[in-house]
Amino acid sequence: MANNNQRFQGCCPLTPIPKPPKQRCICPPGRRGRRGRRGPRGPQGPPGISQTQSAFRAVKTVSQFNIGGFPTKVEYETQQFDLNNEYDPFTSTFVPSQKGVYSIIASLEFVPNIGGISYSLLIEIRVGGNTIALDSEQFIGTVEVGRSVFSVLTIYQLEAGDEVEVFASTGAPGGGEARVNAGTHFEARFPSPN
Repeated sequence: MANNNQRFQGCCPLTPIPKPPKQRCICPPGRRGRRGRRGPRGPQGPPGISQTQSAFRAVKTVSQFNIGGFPTKVEYETQQFDLNNEYDPFTSTFVPSQKGVYSIIASLEFVPNIGGISYSLLIEIRVGGNTIALDSEQFIGTVEVGRSVFSVLTIYQLEAGDEVEVFASTGAPGGGEARVNAGTHFEARFPSPN
């Protein structure tokens, strides 16, 4: 029997057709055979490019009394975790070591020095001194703990070496205090979870 792509000398064994002398015929393809056994597994390829995980969270452990009419850097003195050693609790600055899109969140509990009056608070996230996200709220001042927690969050394309900081200012007469509270924290994450 001939291979499907080779010419056959004589009559085709699958389809007996007379042929003129000295003429070759091509056999039609036969039925497909059974599938053979699976071969051995090939070698493992090289590892792909991996991204270093980056995440930190810092909280306020000391009340900050100097929040006033001019933007003041909010201090988050205690680092809860820092996967890539990118947060400096002494300067309250996050400096990513790799470029990427980061999720950044900052919040603080603010208590005005004078209660019962209307005031505003502005909280902002800055990169390299430029505001990239902010939130401004108007409230009636209270001295009750946990009543005035302000937050700002964003996703932002950071470059390696960018300096990320949080600032706040208030229109409250006499200023106010950034309090120690579970609602007072600063955090960032890259890459996003799958």
